[in-house]
Amino acid sequence: MALAIASALWITRALAASDHVERSHVAAFPSRPMRTLNLGPALLPSPGTLRLVLCPADNAPALARDGSWLVLSRDGRPVAREELTQDDARGRRCLEATAHASGVVTVTAELSASVATRVAVAERFTHRRFTLLFALPTIAFVLGLALTLFRRPRAPSAASPDAYATPEAPTSWPWSWALALGAYIAVQLVNAMFVVGWMALYRPPAGVDGLTVAVTTLTQHGLMVLVSFALLGAFQSDGRRGLSADWREKIGFSTITLKGAALSLLAAAGLVAIAIGSTKLIPDLNSSPMGRLLERSPARFAIAFGALIAPFSEELFFRAVLVKTFGRANLWRGALASAVVFTLVHAAQLSGAWAGLIPICAVGATNAAIYAKTRGLAYPWLVHTLYNGALTASLYFV
Repeated sequence: MALAIASALWITRALAASDHVERSHVAAFPSRPMRTLNLGPALLPSPGTLRLVLCPADNAPALARDGSWLVLSRDGRPVAREELTQDDARGRRCLEATAHASGVVTVTAELSASVATRVAVAERFTHRRFTLLFALPTIAFVLGLALTLFRRPRAPSAASPDAYATPEAPTSWPWSWALALGAYIAVQLVNAMFVVGWMALYRPPAGVDGLTVAVTTLTQHGLMVLVSFALLGAFQSDGRRGLSADWREKIGFSTITLKGAALSLLAAAGLVAIAIGSTKLIPDLNSSPMGRLLERSPARFAIAFGALIAPFSEELFFRAVLVKTFGRANLWRGALASAVVFTLVHAAQLSGAWAGLIPICAVGATNAAIYAKTRGLAYPWLVHTLYNGALTASLYFV
């Protein structure tokens, strides 16, 4: 437990210091068409990312997508050149691009000559990419969590054997699968209402706001964890608060062995290979809602969500809960149903990049099979963490 707490403090420090985000209106050209927009210098950290959004005037046609580029240069020589593409988040009339560089660079937008139009506003976002400095506390946090959650449980005390008694878990009730799916839908509705209230009260600035991403993500996945614990019967039932003494057994936590960790690493590597192969079928990786969110999010939030938060809550619900509820008669039937539901709930996130469902389906099927085979959550969680962490890190470091 001490190692987990120390790791959490370490990663919190890294999250607070590793990423600086700057948003600025850097230009406005409402009066005349222009082919080249000189947007001035930008100071990027090392390594750093710059994203540019261009929007036309209200009475002007949409900006020409083909042949428009974002160029970062230093001493008159280009150091990065990325094509400006349609920005669905801001409106189909706007263009956006993301480029990577470091140090002081000159930002220029080269617009297509196919359509003469007017740029009304150019906005610039800069932030740091994932670095190895961030990887160290992340690894420490994951190891600390694994040692805390998946250590060998202590034997019950003979002095108070009834203190460990819990009722039959809701996952064993008739129609428990409908209860689980209803609980999941309720979590999404509650989180949606929370998001609406947060946006109304906090009024975040335009673009991606890190605090909003962090708060809404933690709310959604925190609710999923609580619901999963309740459905699995991990809370005490004798009027006292907190987890029952056998909550690890209820949830499915078990000791991670060196052999199991090695096999999990191999499984995660195979899933990453499937994901890389599927990207060849996607013309624009940022065409989906999830792709656009990751592109706009600071590195610290993307890594914390992808590698630390999502695997834990999703494995709790989609494996520990759904495999049991759908597999009361046959656990392998539950594994199949869990993989199908896991794929379907991710479909909305990958709208416009449907090939991305291939690795999602592979992750769901692999982890459900591992859970059905081992009757435990340790290895599915480890595979999911390694897989998500590798893919998310590649967006900022590779």
